[in-house]
Amino acid sequence: MLTVLSAFRLPVLLEKHNFRQAIFQGETGAPKLPSRIRSVWLKPLIELFDKLRDRILRLYDRIFKRELSESPRLDHKLQAPVDTLNHKVFKAMITRLIKTRVLRKDSQTVAYYSLQPLIRAHYLEEFKKSPDCFRQTHQRIADYYLNYYPKITESIPEQQRIENLLPFVEAVHHLCRAGEFDKAWHIFGERLISKGSTDLLSNELGAWDIDLDLYLDFFPNRDFTQEPQVTRIKLKAVILHDTGLALHYLGSPNNSKLLYKRAMSTMIELEEWIEVNTILMNLITLYIDCGALKSATTSIQQALSYLVRSSNQAKYQWKKMAYNAWVDCLKGDMEAAGESFQIAEDLLHQVEPDVLFLYSNPGVCYADYLIRLKELDKARQVIEENIKICRQNYWLSDISSCYRCLGDLCAEEQQNEAAKQHYQEALTIIRNTADRPYLIQALSARGRWAAKYMQDVETAQTDLNEALNYALSAGFRLYEADIRVGLAWMHYTRGDANRAKEEAERARLMSEEMGYHWGQVDAMEVLDKVVGVNLR
Repeated sequence: MLTVLSAFRLPVLLEKHNFRQAIFQGETGAPKLPSRIRSVWLKPLIELFDKLRDRILRLYDRIFKRELSESPRLDHKLQAPVDTLNHKVFKAMITRLIKTRVLRKDSQTVAYYSLQPLIRAHYLEEFKKSPDCFRQTHQRIADYYLNYYPKITESIPEQQRIENLLPFVEAVHHLCRAGEFDKAWHIFGERLISKGSTDLLSNELGAWDIDLDLYLDFFPNRDFTQEPQVTRIKLKAVILHDTGLALHYLGSPNNSKLLYKRAMSTMIELEEWIEVNTILMNLITLYIDCGALKSATTSIQQALSYLVRSSNQAKYQWKKMAYNAWVDCLKGDMEAAGESFQIAEDLLHQVEPDVLFLYSNPGVCYADYLIRLKELDKARQVIEENIKICRQNYWLSDISSCYRCLGDLCAEEQQNEAAKQHYQEALTIIRNTADRPYLIQALSARGRWAAKYMQDVETAQTDLNEALNYALSAGFRLYEADIRVGLAWMHYTRGDANRAKEEAERARLMSEEMGYHWGQVDAMEVLDKVVGVNLR
């Protein structure tokens, strides 16, 4: 039994009869693993050790008048197939395993059990040495999660919760372990992707860590440098792209970029132009995060050229124009940015006439552009409409980004109490996800506000140092420049003009190298304050 339990990642309802029936189906507690040569002489020694241990335990119980939890004939009864054991005998076995600290009970209200981690690791390694039994067991576990595991709901609800999806996540994992990769992908598409082709784990819940863990199961030995083990070539490219997307949002853009390019090469060969544009759009956001604005511009031009070959241009073209506008804004060409944002909005109205403004991440970019122009009233309208749409679609990361944007807007209006509330809301939401870029932006924005407007050095230092660690480990240089401007304000507020000058100058040079206009402007604002202060 312990060998089979080692295949489970989550605690299980061990005492439920349908669990034992579904998983063991008449097999004995331990799978019929082929004996190795050394077991011929080890087995008698192990049996002797078990007998001595039981006698010592019984003697101990008598001396200290402990209540015996097992009957003398329990050992013999436990040799029967697990699913044939009556409740009393099975309960006695569970009690013994808990007493010997092999099993642990994970809840006091519902009988969920799991193996102790070290014991699980040992049995799992032994289990892998019997590949046929290993695959068969994983297949049974997948069937259990799909057919027997208690589900909160049978249908996909409007607003997802991770616990609703875990049975399907586990089913996909175990099907992959069983070598049933095509079936695993079918379950993935049926249960973990919405009707609008949205990945429920990542796009809605921001659970990029769970998403990545699941995608890695499709690769040999979970090595994403190899090919996914599904049959269809297009699906291989889809998995490569989605794995790259998860790596990007978890802060590993270099690996992400390699996967994007592999996926795009396949999609171009297959002439799947919509998928090519989707990959390019995500590559554009990666380049922006990393401060590679020239590469972002090149990718935008590529995307627009590929989109011409698609039969459904308008549905996707507005996003490309919005990102084109955002790159122009970052470079400081506000006139070109304004024209591209207007074109993007016009294209959007062709396919979604009821929508007032750009939405999702392009809508946030548009609002940030308007704040830079000091068009605060229109920026507020764009953000408020965007929040409505994002809430309707349960896009947690975009909702957080909207609140971060509202915080920036209120900071400009010197409504500091409102700014504080909006920043806190942004951070509360994004910390419930694994979305690293959006978390960095929220921390950086609140940290700069705390230093520049509130002279709150403690909050600024906490937020900015956390954001800087994430940005440096990922290589998100655009965010690093913004963070260093915030750190410059923090040192200035603290009265350390030398450190303020050092951070501001570093941000300015980085921004100049990237072609990031507003990074240079913001850094110069601090440097102008430092001028005239006696530097040591």
